[in-house]
Amino acid sequence: MSGGHTEGPWCPRFYEAADAWHIHTRDGGWVATVDIDGTPDGAAADARLIAAAPDLLEALQDIVDYRGGAENALVDEYVLSRVEAAIAKATGGPDQ
Repeated sequence: MSGGHTEGPWCPRFYEAADAWHIHTRDGGWVATVDIDGTPDGAAADARLIAAAPDLLEALQDIVDYRGGAENALVDEYVLSRVEAAIAKATGGPDQ
């Protein structure tokens, strides 16, 4: 995966002593912390979304790579332009 970010997959874990969610790599490396400022459910949702970022990015990259043979909405240039913009934003690429 390109973009210079920590390689996925990432996993959220709740640490009761810190009252926070920590996002870790498969080998236990630390990626991020989500403090519970608002609701515990909101913090858990934020942690899951952050942990899913590498997977979401990879899926979007697969969609863009597959577009040449797609016979569905992926051939729609508007849809593809939005997907490409999301990848650029996530990877720090052009058009961000």
